[in-house]
Amino acid sequence: MLIIAREVDLSVGSMQAFIGVLAMQELNRHESLVLGLLFALAVGAIIGLINAGLTLGLGISSFVVTLGMLSIIRGAAYTTTNAAVQNTHKLSSFKQVFNGAVITEPIRVPWPVVVLAVVFVIFSLLLSRTTFGRYVYAVGGNPRAAGLAGVPVYKIKTACFVITSMLASLSAFMLIARMNSGQNNAGFGFELQVIGAVLLGGASLAGGKGTLAGTLFAALLLGTLNNGVTLLGYNPNWQTAIPGFVIMIAVFLDSVRRRATGED
Repeated sequence: MLIIAREVDLSVGSMQAFIGVLAMQELNRHESLVLGLLFALAVGAIIGLINAGLTLGLGISSFVVTLGMLSIIRGAAYTTTNAAVQNTHKLSSFKQVFNGAVITEPIRVPWPVVVLAVVFVIFSLLLSRTTFGRYVYAVGGNPRAAGLAGVPVYKIKTACFVITSMLASLSAFMLIARMNSGQNNAGFGFELQVIGAVLLGGASLAGGKGTLAGTLFAALLLGTLNNGVTLLGYNPNWQTAIPGFVIMIAVFLDSVRRRATGED
């Protein structure tokens, strides 16, 4: 949604580390799954508001703002803990909800898949069936024209920043459940995987285009490529290079398409 609105957030990988560490500390402190999750979402919302405030309030490029935020919160994750915050609360619901399975027979359906399906349906409907969704596309396509038409451009973009950060917080929470600890080195390169999936899925850095269905298929493709590198016995470091290649190919194809349609 943020890229459709013609903005970008490079700090989502660092959020996985920083919010994961803080969320595990909160879980250890209060031993409440609900409080831990709400705390993680609240921290993500605050980071999203900061990104939006600096980008929209000061007129700084979101690329520059979130690049700076990437370093700031990664450093904050390092200063919060030396390496990792281990799980000491032993909440059974923590592992069960975010790392267990909702169905085990005849086919195992993990909880993260259920979370993915729910989030996908909610935001697909939000983008395609609501006024907010139409505003997101309008703001990304032509912010000036959208503003003249009465669309609250800053509010829409701020909402997209906050939603992106809160979803990054949710992914951080699911990651610490999978790893059973909050680690300050988590999420390295995650932002490239995210942007690569969005661009490969049909979105444009120029804004105004993209679908969640295309992003989902692109994310599955990237996951398949990463697993294929391992299964075929290639150097696993290629997993780091693949998102970069994908981004370059996607940007090239988008540039060709825009020139062909006369959008440039």
